[in-house]
Amino acid sequence: MRMPKFHKLYFPGLISLVFLPIMLICYLISNDTFRKYTAMPVVWESDESLKQWMKFSHKKFDIATFRKYKEIKITGNSKHYLTEREELETLIKQLKNGSDTINGIRVSLSSHAQYGEIVDVLDICNQNKNINGIPYNNKIFIWYIPPPSKSEIVSRLVGMGNDVIEYRESPSLSDKISNWATQSYKILLEFWPSVLAFLLILFFTIFNKLRYLSLPSGSH
Repeated sequence: MRMPKFHKLYFPGLISLVFLPIMLICYLISNDTFRKYTAMPVVWESDESLKQWMKFSHKKFDIATFRKYKEIKITGNSKHYLTEREELETLIKQLKNGSDTINGIRVSLSSHAQYGEIVDVLDICNQNKNINGIPYNNKIFIWYIPPPSKSEIVSRLVGMGNDVIEYRESPSLSDKISNWATQSYKILLEFWPSVLAFLLILFFTIFNKLRYLSLPSGSH
């Protein structure tokens, strides 16, 4: 009796051998398991640096009156900070949802403010698109930045590392797929010994199966 092609190519365990590692990799990528943490560049502004920026950009700028700020105080009390952090995230969300260019947030840092709390406030600004955080003296000024027209480059005072920001369109579906493929490729390169071992196991398993099936019917 001649064996169907499907049975020649498939053998018990093939689906698990191929798809379980793929599913595992997809799960790890979707859960950000391979995220790498890096340093966050921060420019801590002062009166002198603001004067230099105004001279460079030929713009007058008064950070204290630039927005109508709502005050949040970081006291250094770890229990109170959870409430302060929640309030900060709520206010930032309101700025973004309303595209608010009138109001802002002023985070005052007491002499007892913890280093981790300061970094966390800056990181919250950094993680929110179109939100600018300016560390200035013992305060952090936060406001919403309306995105300019496509591909427009605007000189602005920025507290997260650069003075010039380039805004681009949101990535298309093809760009997202390309980025995902690039990220997956980098992960495969990083774990190439495991990937190579898996491919060799898969190759020799299929090879032995085909070799077994190619033997005369009386020998197996």
